[in-house]
Amino acid sequence: MSSFPDETSTGTTGTLSKSGSIDARTNGQVIEGLDVTGYVEIGADNVTLKNCRVRATSWAAVIVKGANATIESCEVLSEYATGGSKGVQFDGPSSGVVRRCDIHDCEDAIYIGTRNVTIEDNYIHDAHSNGSDPHIDGIQLHGGVSSDITIRHNAVHMLDIENSCVTMGVVQRVSVENNHLVGGGYTVYVDARHGEGTTADVQVINNTFGSHNYGCLAIEQCDPYIAGNVDENGNPIPGQAEGGNGGEVDPPPVVEPPPESEVAEMTGEIVVAGISYDVKLTLTSQGT
Repeated sequence: MSSFPDETSTGTTGTLSKSGSIDARTNGQVIEGLDVTGYVEIGADNVTLKNCRVRATSWAAVIVKGANATIESCEVLSEYATGGSKGVQFDGPSSGVVRRCDIHDCEDAIYIGTRNVTIEDNYIHDAHSNGSDPHIDGIQLHGGVSSDITIRHNAVHMLDIENSCVTMGVVQRVSVENNHLVGGGYTVYVDARHGEGTTADVQVINNTFGSHNYGCLAIEQCDPYIAGNVDENGNPIPGQAEGGNGGEVDPPPVVEPPPESEVAEMTGEIVVAGISYDVKLTLTSQGT
């Protein structure tokens, strides 16, 4: 769809210089204009990787271990012959942004196992793995460790037989907003069965959904806020209530008012130790 990222608005420009693998260990380092075969590992803070092509020959193309990394206008792909690769992996105490990247031929295009990451304006497509039993996702958030994540205005195009466009376990403060999401068994998984802790403050809003195998949303043991999502014809997708209420998509049960009570009164006289007393007994019967 024209309003979302594609191959014309993402990836590299101009002539790139050939390079082997790079270990970035200097704070503030800028890596630009390279065609890398191997990997790029970002182990320092405030590192920028831009206008580069990275061809993974092992388990990951770009590994982020430093804070406040910027990865923008890059092409990321895997040429790993014997398994599946991560395109961009945030690991340990890392953080940063992935912006305007063209990511393809990876088992997991972006894998997040940390906090404070923004994924925006990327084109993720044509996933692939040479592994024997791949579990292919566009963007995966590791349960129990991922929080403060924004996934905004990306085009994530998977096959219906693949796992998902976006999948997450136990997470906190995650927004999936204004993306074009196509494919997967379920297109978006929010599954609180995976990882320690409690899923909280998750929203899936204003996205456009395409085809899928089973459904647009799979929500397990949590209650994300889900609203404003449509299919490619502009129709509201199933699995969200009007106005948005997350996983509780069915209307609340109707609570019937209790039946009217029946009241009976009895009066009489009792004698105790030779003394007479007038008594009044009120009986209330609650209907069933």
